[in-house]
Amino acid sequence: MPYTSHGHWYGPGTPTLPTPQYRARCGGTRMCPVCSREAGPISRPKAEAPAPAARIEYACRFTAWTNTDGIEKQVVKYDFTGTGDPGLSEARRMVADTRVWQPRQNLPVDAVVVSRPVPEWTIVNDEEN
Repeated sequence: MPYTSHGHWYGPGTPTLPTPQYRARCGGTRMCPVCSREAGPISRPKAEAPAPAARIEYACRFTAWTNTDGIEKQVVKYDFTGTGDPGLSEARRMVADTRVWQPRQNLPVDAVVVSRPVPEWTIVNDEEN
């Protein structure tokens, strides 16, 4: 019966019957050292490896004015700054610069660095057979 001495289930699948009469409010196998030790490696999730720095792209997200249809309105813009550490440095610089001019334009000071992982490139063969 895969339950810890504190009454937390750690086995694969759904808990088996009978369940323990009492369950401690210790946080279970993810937070309690006793439950974690008793459950062993089965209940410990494997941490995902972080994406390499060169495979993350960065941008500066900010609010700006636009006048595409003859009406002034505020829009959220994203300025791509690059990938890896150079992209992050440039995004930070752009955020600092943007936060200086936003108040002068009666805009909220909301510039921040945003990022996302870049998927692997796939070569697409567009040649017709």
